[in-house]
Amino acid sequence: MISIITPIYNQLAMNKLFYESLLQNTFHPFELIIIDNKSDDGSREYFEGKEHVVLIKNEFNYSYPYCNNLGIQKSRFEYMAFLNNDIILSEDWDKKLMACMEVNDVQFICPCGTERMGTKELTTKRMLRWKLISTPLRKISVNILSLKWMMKLMYSSYEKYAASLFRKYGFKIKEGFCGFAILTTKTNLNKIEGMDIRVQEADWDLFVKVKKRSIDIGDMKPIQIALGIFVHHFGRLTAKSNFPDFKDRNNLYSFDDKWTEHERKKYLQNL
Repeated sequence: MISIITPIYNQLAMNKLFYESLLQNTFHPFELIIIDNKSDDGSREYFEGKEHVVLIKNEFNYSYPYCNNLGIQKSRFEYMAFLNNDIILSEDWDKKLMACMEVNDVQFICPCGTERMGTKELTTKRMLRWKLISTPLRKISVNILSLKWMMKLMYSSYEKYAASLFRKYGFKIKEGFCGFAILTTKTNLNKIEGMDIRVQEADWDLFVKVKKRSIDIGDMKPIQIALGIFVHHFGRLTAKSNFPDFKDRNNLYSFDDKWTEHERKKYLQNL
């Protein structure tokens, strides 16, 4: 069983595709904890009463780490996944990531995605292709039809593309992270004292906290990317929209303010 935590603000079309993708591709029983930041496009109403969904209704728009911590508090299961809503999962993503964690004895793991592939050359190639496909369609409209067309033009068959990567890489890993999807356990999260609600760049902060513990204490490895397990990320749909200011903005400070330049160079040098 797995607790999936996903903050949202609007993006109804994407939310529908994301939820359908979860139902179709998740192997284990799951609860989807949606933290809705006062959506006004029908997204809150869409998730109301949906199967597997636990809906947290915020009355204002809160930061990403604040919302994730609300989800953590509400979660029931040991395995936890932090998923953006602008992603499309691939078949048995959860089962494969859990197996990859066990095979490689890692505590935090991410699927690969267009932003981080097996090599820098492949990443550059895929990112360029995605930009050429998605940019003109986003300018026209972001709806279910345009999102599906982006996927079709990018992969022809998304299922076959994801399967081909798994055949090629299996459970091979490399140090790094894709912030749109992170799998771990409550036990591991507690070891690093959870997410810092003061840092909006929560994925970068999480990576450094895990890397620091791997060096200082040695009871866990740095966050790893599973090279054979692919998840498509549309990329910052909410961030690029006109969303309200964070209610907790005055409590936030930047990743660069938390970690010194020396620390950033030390812990991020392999990325």
